[in-house]
Amino acid sequence: MKKTLFLVLIFFSIGSIYCQEQISGLSGNPVIRESKKLLLHEKGKLTQDTLLLPFFEDFSGQDIFPSVDKWADDAVFINNDYPLYPVSIGAATLDAVDNDGNIYKNASIFPFRADQLTSLPIRLDSVFSPYPRALSPKDSVFLSFYYQPQGRGNAPETGDSLILEFLVPREFDTIFGTTDTTIVEKWNRIWSSEGMTVDAFKVKYGSYFHQVILPITDSNAYFYKDFRFRFVNYASISDNTLPGWQSNCDFWNVDYVYLNYGRNHADTTYKDITFVGRAPSMLKKYEAMPYQHYWSSYDKEMKDSLNIYISNLGNTNYNCTYQYNVARENGLSVSDYNGGSYVVKPFYEENYVTHQPFARPPVDFLFPIGTEDSIQFIIKHYLTNDTSLRHLENDTISFLQKFTNYFAYDDGTPEAGYGLTPAGARLAYRFQLSRPDTLRAVRIYFNSLYNESTPINFNLCVWADERNLPGELLYSKYVSTPDIKNHFATYYFNDSLLIFDDQHRTFYVGWQQTTDDNLNIGYDLYNNAGSNTFYNTGSEWLQSIYSGALMIRPVVGKELQTHGIDSPTFTEKVSLVVAPNPSSGRQISVILPAGFPEQNTLISIYSVYGNLVMQKIFTSKVFDVSGLSAGMYVLRAENTVTKQSYTGKMVLTD
Repeated sequence: MKKTLFLVLIFFSIGSIYCQEQISGLSGNPVIRESKKLLLHEKGKLTQDTLLLPFFEDFSGQDIFPSVDKWADDAVFINNDYPLYPVSIGAATLDAVDNDGNIYKNASIFPFRADQLTSLPIRLDSVFSPYPRALSPKDSVFLSFYYQPQGRGNAPETGDSLILEFLVPREFDTIFGTTDTTIVEKWNRIWSSEGMTVDAFKVKYGSYFHQVILPITDSNAYFYKDFRFRFVNYASISDNTLPGWQSNCDFWNVDYVYLNYGRNHADTTYKDITFVGRAPSMLKKYEAMPYQHYWSSYDKEMKDSLNIYISNLGNTNYNCTYQYNVARENGLSVSDYNGGSYVVKPFYEENYVTHQPFARPPVDFLFPIGTEDSIQFIIKHYLTNDTSLRHLENDTISFLQKFTNYFAYDDGTPEAGYGLTPAGARLAYRFQLSRPDTLRAVRIYFNSLYNESTPINFNLCVWADERNLPGELLYSKYVSTPDIKNHFATYYFNDSLLIFDDQHRTFYVGWQQTTDDNLNIGYDLYNNAGSNTFYNTGSEWLQSIYSGALMIRPVVGKELQTHGIDSPTFTEKVSLVVAPNPSSGRQISVILPAGFPEQNTLISIYSVYGNLVMQKIFTSKVFDVSGLSAGMYVLRAENTVTKQSYTGKMVLTD
């Protein structure tokens, strides 16, 4: 039975207390939950015209749900967080969480049917270009896809599985050969894979994603106008012997799904040059940090170079150029880098591009030093080529570099939860100031528990540094977890300010357990701050054995205008009005709140991942959004003079 991600339990005797740090899956998907609260996602419409070949999906769009133009359901999670070294940007993740972001109600310790990803009907009876004609097995119709177990999530066990099924039309009965239309819809299992860890998978296949290519040969069962296929996973959650540790589990990632005729078993390459993974932060240690601390030691805070992964999925060389641009939120450019051109070899020859101007571009600039309390910069990376490649969505990635009043090693999205046992265990998270400052608050992200109960009490702690380990206890306060989970809760130090001077700039924030309960702190598996994470279950501080970043953020600087505990922390009013919403047109209207000045106002549009996808100065209420793909977006209006800001949500449909 599974207990937690990478969990090792040490029992000294039956009923003894286990003592250690532990990583668990989530009790649901907070990104999906929040999206469903804000807007109803539109499912695929089976009444629309059937799709024509070719069918292709690489999940590189901006939405967290499958495209309604290709898929009939929305149970899987489209993301860049869980896939490990994906084929291209984005993948579909199947797990034990339903389309509302909650663990399935039928979840069991025994394998149960969980997520499914079902195509819309596809015309597999005919093609219409260059002229109409019927399709048959002689046309060499193949379906291919890449898949990966576990990724950055929980590994499916041997009894868990990923399955591919084809729909058999109701009018066809393979046993009796009847055309009785009352026959129940039937799905045939075509392919399956048993669960395993991603490390075992890598050893077995020699790569992190493995491609499957399958011929479709049964003309009676599948060559009809409403052909459909679907991926299904079987999962099994842990038992409840460890309260608070039942969680999402058994992850599978699917990518690059391609169905077409005129293919063969060797047709495994694609005319596509793509970024792989997300755009990185340009800061050496942090995803976000206070602006004043950046400009106090800017020469030490910037990375020397970036790690960029670029892949040629084709079978021939392509000449390609790479560059990145750094700009302020108002669009004013700060820095440009041009890596020149390079002939990119196929992935099976070169793996990821190793050409240093592409793979390790230098960071040879500094963010401007200013007097603002907070500021953001948009970093965009571009690929261009001298040939017409397949998918433009793979050619651009972006990162929003935030300078605000807190330090963050994490990216704001948890892929797991972190907990300590037993009562009395302590966790310390290290941060370093570049100038004297005052610790005003600590923000902590709490995941919800599968079987939510009463709030859990713990001691919020701050330690001084002693020889690169937690030393003197500077602060301890008995507090409780917030009522509202899946958000950052803010604990304020108004009753006992902590001031750090020139001699004491390294400190640790964390907690001491008062019970054996799992606090389930948000844990970002994409970034790694394990070297700054320490735990103590007895008398000795040990460095964390896990690779990830706790979602704990110390807040420094000016006095804050709140007291006690704020849960969750929202700093902006959600008041922007977008019309129509949802919108299927090329233009939207943005209506500012009453009294909000139109002059010097900047409108920014972000994907659900936080990537800036469009930005314009507010000159009229009408905005052209024809360049955006279907999906959900967040809009932010900020006046660059008054610093007022408001947000709103919108959905674009095709």
